Amino acid sequence: MRTLKKMVVCLLLGVTAVSCSVSSSAIVTDYDREAQFGAYKTFYWSDDFQMENGKEEPLFVNTLIKKRLKSAIQDEMEKKGYVMDKANPDLLVDSRIVVQTRDINTGGGYPYFPSYGHGYCHFGSYGYGYYGGYQSSQEHKEGGVVIELIE
Repeated sequence: MRTLKKMVVCLLLGVTAVSCSVSSSAIVTDYDREAQFGAYKTFYWSDDFQMENGKEEPLFVNTLIKKRLKSAIQDEMEKKGYVMDKANPDLLVDSRIVVQTRDINTGGGYPYFPSYGHGYCHFGSYGYGYYGGYQSSQEHKEGGVVIELIE
């Protein structure tokens, strides 16, 4: 069981590291400030994991990842004192994976290549280059997990 927990932590850290490569990751929490969470004792799953855009993304959605995420969520709920109850749950746990495709466009030039410039006693010193700039476009996927507790 400890190996599974370590694998879930490593998986979550890996996904976080990949998403941090371009922009910072954010954990957003929103809840009803007047809710009495001590009154809730049981929970169950509202549905299986869903994709927000309805498309299958094999990198982020497969049965192994779903199983590990569900297990991690269940472990955390049980650590907080909640008991799983299929018949009459106080809370429903709803989860979905959100995947977005983003393009990163970069460009630049080569400022110090030999050129027809301001040389001293020779032709072709450093100056305005005859090489053009470059344009690079990369596509990557960003993913996140949304977990909702529903009364």
